[in-house]
Amino acid sequence: MSMAFASWAKMARRSTWIGLGAALVSCGCRKSGGAQRNGPHLLASKMEAATFSLPSAKYPLPYRLYVPKGIQGKVPLLVSLHAVGGRGTDNVAQLGPDIELLVSQRIQKAWPAFILAPQCPEGDEWINRHASPPFRPYDLSQFRESDANRLTVALVDDLIARYPIDAGRVYVMGFSMGGSGVWDVLMRHPGVFAAGIPITGVGDVGRAGLLADTSIWAFHGELDEVSPVGNGRSMFDALKKYGTRARYTEYKGVGHGSVGPALDEPELFPWLFAQRRSDRAGEPQSDESGADGAGERNR
Repeated sequence: MSMAFASWAKMARRSTWIGLGAALVSCGCRKSGGAQRNGPHLLASKMEAATFSLPSAKYPLPYRLYVPKGIQGKVPLLVSLHAVGGRGTDNVAQLGPDIELLVSQRIQKAWPAFILAPQCPEGDEWINRHASPPFRPYDLSQFRESDANRLTVALVDDLIARYPIDAGRVYVMGFSMGGSGVWDVLMRHPGVFAAGIPITGVGDVGRAGLLADTSIWAFHGELDEVSPVGNGRSMFDALKKYGTRARYTEYKGVGHGSVGPALDEPELFPWLFAQRRSDRAGEPQSDESGADGAGERNR
């Protein structure tokens, strides 16, 4: 794998300390650390930069989009939801080693795909709960969908209309806060995504049945103190009751930094890019009447 494991560990530490409310300097990390090897600005130069708005949203959503070169026909779209350390409005801080991997020649040569990296601003989260660790399963109905997630789903629909994206092969992945965002967006918009990869996330176990038609590979660290391992275990147990196409991998002796070994799994990307929905059963839902044209994108 092209990423040094230390990069993943550093990203995990940053996410953990921010989640605990500590200053970033406590773990020696800069908030805009970005990609560890080539630097965030070089990585950003490989991706289109824009913002996306909805009339009822409190803010525009910054995002980066990688457009694969020389493609013929439609290809997948992979949405990556960053951890808490990627929040901001600079449209750079969300570009970590995961994005560097996804746009690398190694991945793109084998599985050409659009890569979408939205950026959640400070003060918001992918799930509209604003709790403190250790995070536990929650009742999704008690929390309004966050603007960040709602904007992202509407943006997916907008991109499908403008680019040669296979609507049956739209995927979402995320780590820590982003992993929880994966569970949340899959449950609020069933049928939109063909597959999800939640890493160290927490979701609504009682609504696992909504994911019966979604392929999922979840990851968790046995010693995770931010999002305890029971979160991953309970969700997987709930999914099995519905006969879902779910996989679960737990790393013994690993804490909150399971993103590194997860993305090192040799079967992960062959599995992910083989997932497909024969018919896009769901459509992104927003509060706006007439979803088409409701969003605005700004470059």
